[in-house]
Amino acid sequence: MKRTAAAVLVLLLTVLTFTACAARQECEADSALEALGKAEDVTVCVYADMDSYEDETGGDTKKLPVLESGEGVAGLLGGKWEKCSGDSLGNKLLSLTLSTQYEICLFDSGKAMIYYGYCGIFEKDRQYYEVSLDSDIDQVLEYVRDNCKTVQKSE
Repeated sequence: MKRTAAAVLVLLLTVLTFTACAARQECEADSALEALGKAEDVTVCVYADMDSYEDETGGDTKKLPVLESGEGVAGLLGGKWEKCSGDSLGNKLLSLTLSTQYEICLFDSGKAMIYYGYCGIFEKDRQYYEVSLDSDIDQVLEYVRDNCKTVQKSE
């Protein structure tokens, strides 16, 4: 009886381990870029520009840039996205928040992360990629800076 219970426990733990490895479809690069292309009011953070986001009043409000449509930046993020580990990401260059709990981040190492927070307990909420964009990252940052409007967001 104890052997049977132990075998069932081992089997259950193995199944749970493998199901925990599955990432949500929203974390796939194609799905995230498609969602970005359809998204409106995409909140943007260019990490080199962080100081300019601070509100002059010093309150709990920040001025955050927002793209009215994600379509243009989604086109610039086309290229080769290969899954990789989350090791050695480097410094964040850019994050694009598509909606609450859905974000695409680009790092100076050439890696990216797609985060989707609406996951089940046995699903991965993020996926990492080695990215080789069709356009240069500086073009992406320039596009974002040129096409954003600034809005006030309370923290």
